[in-house]
Amino acid sequence: MKITGRFVTAIVSLIFSAGLFFLSSCGLETYYYLDPPETVHEAIYSSSDPLQFYFSFRTTEGGDNNVDQGTFQFLGTYIYYKIYNNYSDMVSRESTIATLNSSTNYTAAAEYVITKYSYQPLGFSAGSYDPTIESSGSSRYVYVRLSDYGDEEAYQSAICVGDTSLTSYDSTYAVNLSDGTVVLPKRTDGASVKHGFNFNANDTSSDENPLPVSGDPDLYLNSSASSDGTWYVDMYAISVGQDETFSPSYSQVAFLGSVSIYESDYTD
Repeated sequence: MKITGRFVTAIVSLIFSAGLFFLSSCGLETYYYLDPPETVHEAIYSSSDPLQFYFSFRTTEGGDNNVDQGTFQFLGTYIYYKIYNNYSDMVSRESTIATLNSSTNYTAAAEYVITKYSYQPLGFSAGSYDPTIESSGSSRYVYVRLSDYGDEEAYQSAICVGDTSLTSYDSTYAVNLSDGTVVLPKRTDGASVKHGFNFNANDTSSDENPLPVSGDPDLYLNSSASSDGTWYVDMYAISVGQDETFSPSYSQVAFLGSVSIYESDYTD
């Protein structure tokens, strides 16, 4: 039988159509490409200067990708964190995530952060923030300090969002409620009390700043601590959207760094 060009074209078209039917019938999710946030200041847990123990990044909003597209909704930026008592565990996971972040599967790192390693979304002292930084259509700078350092207002626990990159607290950009109450970053540890990061060995679970304990979802506990009385908090920012079925799409992750928190700074 003589095979003509028209016959070949028809076969190719049939195979392509069958492939599309197979993909749609299998219910495979469609992922939308999202641009990741941009790290401005990467905190380093081993730094000898606690004034540098803050996180800073710029959200990526608007442009070609981080916008609503048909039935797809760009939600905004989520901040995820994890507490460790052994910095080697933290550094090892950071390395794995960094490798995945540079792979051809650009959502792989986010999936490891959220699902594999169970990092938790950063909580707040009041209000509902889901996502952490809701989309506004324009990119903004975000400053986060988890725990107080000293008595100066400039280095208090805070989250600030605005059009200026900050290196310390600025009340002009502080996240607050309609009544002016300043919103503080809090743990997402499953407790009824909104626990903070000023870890105090004298606080119980009913107090504001108890120590992390085994079973807390935001903690990875090693039987051998790197240094007694020292905790390490690792942080990432991720752009997130969802389609009409509420299936999420993630950007690559922005590594924001990690900080050390010393119990001795908050002893009563």
